[in-house]
Amino acid sequence: MIPNLLISAEVIVLLFGLSYWIRCLVTSKETPIWKKQNKLTNWAIPLSDFFLFLFTILVSIFVGSQLVNYGIHKWFPQALDNPLEQTVILGYATHVFGIIGWVVFSLLRPSIRLKRNLSLWLAFKKGFFSLVIVLPPLLIVALLWEFLLKNVGISTAPQELIDIFRSADNLPSIIALVFLAIVVAPINEELLFRGGIFRFLYQKLPSWAAILISSILFAAMHGNWLSFLPLILLGSLLCLLTQKSGSLKPSIFLHALFNLHSIIFIFAGIDI
Repeated sequence: MIPNLLISAEVIVLLFGLSYWIRCLVTSKETPIWKKQNKLTNWAIPLSDFFLFLFTILVSIFVGSQLVNYGIHKWFPQALDNPLEQTVILGYATHVFGIIGWVVFSLLRPSIRLKRNLSLWLAFKKGFFSLVIVLPPLLIVALLWEFLLKNVGISTAPQELIDIFRSADNLPSIIALVFLAIVVAPINEELLFRGGIFRFLYQKLPSWAAILISSILFAAMHGNWLSFLPLILLGSLLCLLTQKSGSLKPSIFLHALFNLHSIIFIFAGIDI
């Protein structure tokens, strides 16, 4: 029953998304997102400061992960035999310390902070609408990409994290993992990729190049061939949202909603 309802809801959302693209192509009533006014503030910093930004984030993640890993071995060795608990603990270590690294750098270089020019409700609406319009092209790209990978002999096995989700039977760990995926991880990844890498490249390169390079890095970070090209597309829209809104809030909401969308279908046992 639930899978059928989810599929029906997905079809409705896809139809709404397709209607947006049709209006963009055949009428002048809809302004495509890439043609809207840019509102992203200038972040003109020297290359040395950009490397300091990356260094601060990576060192924070490395040190934090090592400390947490030491703590697991010393006080919670049983977690090493449980993939779900280990994923939750190390996932939080990576993303929380990544956010801490951002905070530290923003104290050193306040210019990295974007203006708070968007309410949470408006940012949520932009993020939700962006999810609706990105799902149809994402689905098409994902199907074509999977077909291509299969024909060149590259494995299209899903990420190990998906198997961990589907085999999980510990409710507190499941809740913690879901919160990590829809709250903590989107904040950290948007701060790093859109708030840092994209914004720096945006000042040095043509807009399309900044979007493409940062999106490729974003997709590569996830380490899965099956999701590589779809994540480049998703990352590109996340960059456009940041560029057109002048805020990271819509991209964080889109990222969170996309992850929530994926989790719902994973738990329902639906491959889409």
